[in-house]
Amino acid sequence: MMELFLDGSRFHLRDETGRSYPDLIADVAEPRGLGRASRTMEDLMDVWSATSRERAPTDVFADLAADRAVVIEEGGEPWTADAERTVGLADQVFTNGRESELPAAGQRRQLDRECTEYRLAIEGEEGGVPYRSDVIWLVSVPYLIRREVRDHPAGRMFAITELVELEEGAVTEEDLSPPAV
Repeated sequence: MMELFLDGSRFHLRDETGRSYPDLIADVAEPRGLGRASRTMEDLMDVWSATSRERAPTDVFADLAADRAVVIEEGGEPWTADAERTVGLADQVFTNGRESELPAAGQRRQLDRECTEYRLAIEGEEGGVPYRSDVIWLVSVPYLIRREVRDHPAGRMFAITELVELEEGAVTEEDLSPPAV
């Protein structure tokens, strides 16, 4: 589970599972839209060992206007990161107007909100092999309420990101301020 606090160009993302910062970034940077997939037996063993122990959350604080980001992995010491790389983390929840370039495919209700459904395809090549990922977005501007990505044509690989609670209102300075580095 993740929590995201946002105020203007500042945000704080907390990953309750304690995944590493590189893993969080890889999930949003993978071109197929399916997140970072395990490709080797070592990758699978890393995932299994990480899920078998309890970990402290990972926190990412970003101030995009100041080009500053602070990361705290698993309750460790804070360190700075490239703020621009963190943008994809907030894009999991906010559309930033990207839906305006897509044709609407219908209306649905989700989280007690009217949402517009958008469908698109991500196509490319990976290791010399062409791929296509079919994507469905449910958007209640400015929020990306649900994102479903399926590998085409079989759909055996898929990723679903969904808001389960949306609480608008007071974000405090404490929510957005990282500890000193």
